[in-house]
Amino acid sequence: MKSYLSFFKNSRFQAALASAGVTALFITVAVSASTTISGNISTGGTLAVTGASTLTGLTTMAFASSTTQSLTGNLLVNGYATTTGSNGNFATQGSASSSSLTVNGAASILGLTTMAFASSTTQSLTGALLLNGNATTTAATGSFSTFGTLAVGTSTASTTIAIIVSSTATSTLSLQSSSATGGGCIQFESANAKGVFFSLFATSSGFARFQTGTCQ
Repeated sequence: MKSYLSFFKNSRFQAALASAGVTALFITVAVSASTTISGNISTGGTLAVTGASTLTGLTTMAFASSTTQSLTGNLLVNGYATTTGSNGNFATQGSASSSSLTVNGAASILGLTTMAFASSTTQSLTGALLLNGNATTTAATGSFSTFGTLAVGTSTASTTIAIIVSSTATSTLSLQSSSATGGGCIQFESANAKGVFFSLFATSSGFARFQTGTCQ
């Protein structure tokens, strides 16, 4: 019994026991510090995180770079532009006079695009151009066709297919040909016989001639 008591009273044992207690305390503090930090972290170098990071508060980054971003909510850019997390739509907010979306480069838009007001110096289309669903240019030939009245200089409507030219001065219809012997000609279809045509043209003597047949 005395030998046990003398062993516990031995200074070397007490020193070893104290050292073990201090080591355990430091390990506990180190583990606790690595999992929970109640204060700020300031580093003059790089902060490397190999696992997932969860940030529950506001995070301010002066400069940030990432190859991929995944958000479950909205993305706000300076508080004005946002993507809606529920549907992925992109919207820019602001007054009509100051809000703009600028794209420096090619932009690919797949789907119907509605623009209330649009301005462009050049348009290039690979398909047909429809105006309110009625007028169209045919992409295959470049011809322009209109399903209705073609009005120039007036908004006068017509219940039939017509060409209306209106001007405060003399309204001129000019028919010219690049050929020296081509000239201009107006062709009519008979009102009573389908497929029967008449033509009106000017002769070299200056007289107008109206005859049966198509323009040549």
